[in-house]
Order: sequence, then C-alpha cells, then structure tokens
Amino acid sequence: MKQLVLSYREIAGNLPYHAATTSSEMLGGILPFHTHDFEEIFLVTKGSIMHAINGNHELLREGTLRVIRANDVHRFSLVEGSTAEFINIAFRLGYLEHHLKFTGHQSLLPQASLTGADRERIEACFKWMQSKFLEKPTIEQLGVLIANCVEVLSQPVRKPNVIDYIDLAISDLRLPLNSREGLAGLIERTSVSIPHLCRVVKRRTGRTPTKLVNSARLSHAKLILSNSNINIEEVAIEVGFNSAPYFHRVFKQEYGESPGQFRAKQRAIVGR
Repeated sequence: MKQLVLSYREIAGNLPYHAATTSSEMLGGILPFHTHDFEEIFLVTKGSIMHAINGNHELLREGTLRVIRANDVHRFSLVEGSTAEFINIAFRLGYLEHHLKFTGHQSLLPQASLTGADRERIEACFKWMQSKFLEKPTIEQLGVLIANCVEVLSQPVRKPNVIDYIDLAISDLRLPLNSREGLAGLIERTSVSIPHLCRVVKRRTGRTPTKLVNSARLSHAKLILSNSNINIEEVAIEVGFNSAPYFHRVFKQEYGESPGQFRAKQRAIVGR
C-alpha cells in the first residue's frame, strides 16, 4: 500500500508554522498511517489517545508533550470511553535542529509528561500560538514555543509541583509578554517586598532581578535577530528595552558582540 505523505506546503503554504486543535470527534475513528516532510510538536490537553509510531504503540495522556520528526510513520486512534483533544504545531524541517545547535542542546526526549508549572506554561504557550496563527503567524512566535518545549524535553529529571511563587515568576520570564513587563511585572507577580525578591532571585539564579529580566529579554532578542529582518532598534523595543543604545550595550556585555554582529554571524551560518 502506498504510504500517505503529507507536505508542509500543502498544509501551510508559505506560513512559518501551522496550528490546529484536534478532538476525538474530528478524528472519526482511526487515521491512516502517514509520514511528512515537516516536523511537529503536539500537546494533549484533554483525555487520552493511542499513538502508533514507527512500530511502537503508546498511550498519550493529558499533559503529554510529543515531538514528531520528519519521516516518522505514525497514526492516532481513539481510546474507548475517553474523549481527547490535542493542539498541534507543525513547522518546516530544520528549524528544530537549528534551535538545538543555537542553544547548545545535544538531543531531545521524544515526549514528556508535564505537570504543575511546566504544564501551565507550555499549554498557555500552545494556546497563545494558536491565537496568533489565526491573526498573523510569525517565525518569532515559533521560536518562543520551540524554546519552551526544548527546555522541558531536554531535562528528563524534573521536580513536579515543587515550585514556589517566586520560582514560577522567574520561569514565566521565558514568555516574551512577561519579560517585556520587566522588573515591575516580576514584583507584581510575586507580591513580595523588593529586598526579599532580590535575595531569593540572587540565591536561585546568581543574578539580580534586573539582570535576570535583561537576560530573558536578550534571549528573545537573539531569536528575533536570527529569524527575521526586523530593524535592530525595533527589536530592542519589541523585547522591552526603551533605549536602543542601552540594548546594544547590555547585549554586547552578555554575548561579547553587538546585535548587528550576532545577526551577521547567524546569517552566515544558515547561508542567508
């Protein structure tokens, strides 16, 4: 039997990614085995679903984050007596590997069962991506999702439900909206005094709250610089810096090169 092969161009055209929610009702029983020329990450947000992939069978429960590589042969099927729903983000081949090299990660787990703060953060990110896909999808949005997923999939040993309010606020800085709010947003989300916040953040991260916020903003700036042609001054504003010269200065202090030098180097690497 001829293998069903899905093409990225067929499902997404020239868009940087494709986002969709699939429910039990939409599956309509059993999907045929298929493969594709793109990669995807999906999160089970409700119920359980059976997943057959490359000759193996797995039960994916609510909170499971799963990576599908190009050329994986797989299909979904319903679990009797269970309804299911999952959000799927598909993107072109090569982007995930580029991000792994960019961040220094060697490999990823194929899946992870998320709980607590990780589950909340990743699910919020998937839903944010889906809403942005309906408005104006960008490569920067995909970078945010990949960065968050890589973190949980590259750390097999995590501590579920052992995170206090300050740790959660620190973790949430990985989302661009939170890092743009800066120190004021961090203080508001923790509801503690500034001296206490400074002590805890310093103990947890080795940095002051201001430097921690700047580091998160700079990480987002690197993703935008690597994957877009947005003017550098606009990148500074987008990630939360009000002053372009200050952005240039802290970027060079953090990475040893200016934003322009970093962008030129990344373009040379990927041949753009």
